[in-house]
Amino acid sequence: MPEVDVSFLELGVVTLDGRLRTRSIPRAQIDSVIREGFGFDGSSLKFVPIEDSDLVAIPDIKTLKIFTFNGRRVGFALCDVYKDEEPLPYYPRFVAKRVASEFEEKLLVGPEMEFYAITREPQTNEAYMWPAPQDSIKIIKQELMQSLIDLGIEVRLEHHEVAECQHEVVFHHKSLLEMADLLIFAKYFAKLFFFQRGIDVTFMPKPFQDLAGSGMHCHLSLWRGNENLFEGDGELSNEGKSFLAGVLRRVKEFTIFSNNTVNSFKRLVPGFEAPVYVTWGYGNRTTLVRIPSYTSKLNRIEVRSPDPLSNPYFTFTAILLAGMEGMKAKAKLPPPTQENVYEMVEEERVARGIEPLPASLKEAIEMAEKSEIVDKILGPKGKKLYLEEKKREWERYLNYLKLHQLPVNTKAVTKWEKERYFHA
Repeated sequence: MPEVDVSFLELGVVTLDGRLRTRSIPRAQIDSVIREGFGFDGSSLKFVPIEDSDLVAIPDIKTLKIFTFNGRRVGFALCDVYKDEEPLPYYPRFVAKRVASEFEEKLLVGPEMEFYAITREPQTNEAYMWPAPQDSIKIIKQELMQSLIDLGIEVRLEHHEVAECQHEVVFHHKSLLEMADLLIFAKYFAKLFFFQRGIDVTFMPKPFQDLAGSGMHCHLSLWRGNENLFEGDGELSNEGKSFLAGVLRRVKEFTIFSNNTVNSFKRLVPGFEAPVYVTWGYGNRTTLVRIPSYTSKLNRIEVRSPDPLSNPYFTFTAILLAGMEGMKAKAKLPPPTQENVYEMVEEERVARGIEPLPASLKEAIEMAEKSEIVDKILGPKGKKLYLEEKKREWERYLNYLKLHQLPVNTKAVTKWEKERYFHA
């Protein structure tokens, strides 16, 4: 067991929603906790019912990151969760490991992490790629990138996003589990980093009604050894097309993972470069899946529906399962959509068989209830626990709307949402 020379070790557990929860361990207790883990109340994190709620978290020392916070060396590591000395089968990290191990092929994921860093009241949607001084935290973001690089994280770039105070950091692609772990840590670290500098950060999908929402566009490629299976001769390969067809077929079912909050669906509206319909196209940012077409080399796909509060373990796993199902069946891909989907009239969409994504958390729950993909990921017990909690979340929101006499389909970002999701 490697020696962990830090003042405190912060140990993280990831909930079924993809939220990080932590405990701090002082130096004197670190060695024993690394060996034996720590017990916690699993019912408070919605893993198990209250009447049988003792769980144990065991640190995965391979995820260890060490950094300085307030003058102290602090370690951070993610944990795996066990019940009665057996892995909790629907714990997000176990799910990702299990599903990834079922395939010879490796899915590589390169996400775009979008967020708001609130330095003033944001006003405009015309801030894309602002330089300093319009981007007032440009230098701070460069410091953030350097800190992440010093921790061994490969950062490709940062830039100011479309809305004022909105930003994006892009990571170099990694395997499904590695990238999900990285995203959990990166969001945690970014919040700490900006907090130290007096800047409030939110990964909420739609914090401001009239401004662009924050997404987590996922760039994907599938590898067998050193071969990228998506790369064809001047177009997406046949295997890539079948993989994409599988994703399109199942995407409404796994929206419960990729867009798992009430607020998620206030981002998925026309006019803000967020997908609304199950479509794909070349270089088309109104479609659900875009084939980046900056050059003639087409070797990846970009799934644009996930948001920063998604559960990355379940989202990436669902994409892999859906895509591999499509490849196995040699599924046929529908024709690409090159028009602006937002501007299509309803009759044209219907005639072309273009279906909408779920428009609310309620609709996402309904799709998940009959989903084979969700069954494979969570199993019957995990699925029941997760969807029951999602239904309670929806009911709490409905109660708020009723109390404040707001319609169920309101696109206003409510106080209830900000209180629940702004610092999630």
